[in-house]
Amino acid sequence: MSYSSIIAPLVVAVALQTLPTFANLGPTTLAPEILAELGLPGGAANGFVFALYSAATIGSFVAAGAVLKLGPIRAGQSALVLYIFGVGAALAAPAPGGFLLAAVLFGLAYTLPIPAGAQILAANTPPHLRNTLFSIRQMGVPLGGLLAGVLYPPIAEAHGWRAAMVATGCACLILAIALAPARRRYDAQRRPETRLLATSGHGPLAMMKAAPGLRRLGLAGMLFAGTEVTAVANIVVFLERDQGWSLIEAGYALGALSVGGALGRLFWGLAADRLPDRARLLGGLGLAMAASMALLAFAPDISTTLVYLGAFLVGATAGGWTGVGVAESARLAGASGAVAGAATLTQMMFLGVVLLPTAAGVALFLGLAYPPVFATIGALAGVGGLLLLTAPPER
Repeated sequence: MSYSSIIAPLVVAVALQTLPTFANLGPTTLAPEILAELGLPGGAANGFVFALYSAATIGSFVAAGAVLKLGPIRAGQSALVLYIFGVGAALAAPAPGGFLLAAVLFGLAYTLPIPAGAQILAANTPPHLRNTLFSIRQMGVPLGGLLAGVLYPPIAEAHGWRAAMVATGCACLILAIALAPARRRYDAQRRPETRLLATSGHGPLAMMKAAPGLRRLGLAGMLFAGTEVTAVANIVVFLERDQGWSLIEAGYALGALSVGGALGRLFWGLAADRLPDRARLLGGLGLAMAASMALLAFAPDISTTLVYLGAFLVGATAGGWTGVGVAESARLAGASGAVAGAATLTQMMFLGVVLLPTAAGVALFLGLAYPPVFATIGALAGVGGLLLLTAPPER
């Protein structure tokens, strides 16, 4: 397999992951300005996350079927169109209702990039590079977070949050058009006869029932993903409102978290392709997440440098695991295929992103401070790590 035949699908898969992540982070990165205009408390940012990932959890029941039916490129283009409609909803009705509709549309769209990218890569990746290339694809998540942290605050400060959201919609439209030529190559194996709502062995519940290893990975992934998104959704508000940082300084902390996620994905992917047991690697990362979240929580009382370090380590662990996790889910799915395995893990990740940030939001609303909330969420990630570390050896 030539390098060109590997790089082209990798670029497509990364792009399909980067821009949706960037779009998802728009309302939370811009939360200080949006919430101030709407007169809402800081914890309301978790409400957007709750609505987005609740919709994603429900939509993920048909995500695998949608990718199989439409093909990965057409499915990705459909997701980008939903983001454009979501941006329009937020701009047309800049009130809680408008952002609720935007969150639902964003959530439905976000169910498609992971299984779509998995299908593209599974057919174009040599086995000895699977974890590495899947991890590089997942670097689209921190890359989207880095772009959000670097681009949204300056645009918002110069032109307002609406201009930043308009830029998001334009970027989605450009990518949707740019992907059109790739349909002939990557959508050739689509299955138009697939019924989205029909019960099948490709559904997440059926997959977890049939594969105990995938079920355990899904439970851990639920806690890992919830930890990452809790940090991402709250770090800007935590530093800007609670610690008195400027919006740009807080955005840089989100950028540090995203850089850590990008480098962590690449490092852990390379490591996983050289290790015989990926479950133990993922379990160790779960324990490291707990320590990293504790550092981020209490670092502001010590030094600014430690805050950036804590954010970087949270990204490297809570964000860095996903490439290896998705590759492992594709392997554990066996004959059911990479799309089914990736969609199953994706649903569990979305469920965690609903539950943990919501719990954090309720705790903050009840008056708890950010540091103990962050530390507690991190401890749950540690539980997920122990779940994988104590798994019986694979036969």
